[in-house]
Amino acid sequence: MDLYCIKEFINILMSSEEKEYIDVVEELIVSAGKFIELTCELEGARLVGKYTKDYEENSKFIKELNSKNVVLREEFKNNLKIIERLCSKETLPDLFQGNIEEETELKNIAMNLINNLSAVS
Repeated sequence: MDLYCIKEFINILMSSEEKEYIDVVEELIVSAGKFIELTCELEGARLVGKYTKDYEENSKFIKELNSKNVVLREEFKNNLKIIERLCSKETLPDLFQGNIEEETELKNIAMNLINNLSAVS
């Protein structure tokens, strides 16, 4: 993820009269955090649950987490697509490189965004 683009995009949206831009960036950040948080919970359940719960209980729990994770992943992916359209509209470079249809790429983009939030001030 190109932090320059994030900074530039935030500067442009802050000077814009488009309140929608601010909301979209906030939604992107929040959805990235929720997606990563639930992904960590899901991976933890897969690793530890088999030792702390019986098979049926653990399987049910993992299925529930996985269903929630799919929803959060799609929400984050949709927010990325909106941001990309806004970057294009404002003639900014792409916000990220990679294929957001790939699970690992999407996780990396979300983690990178969360890890670098402090660098965007």
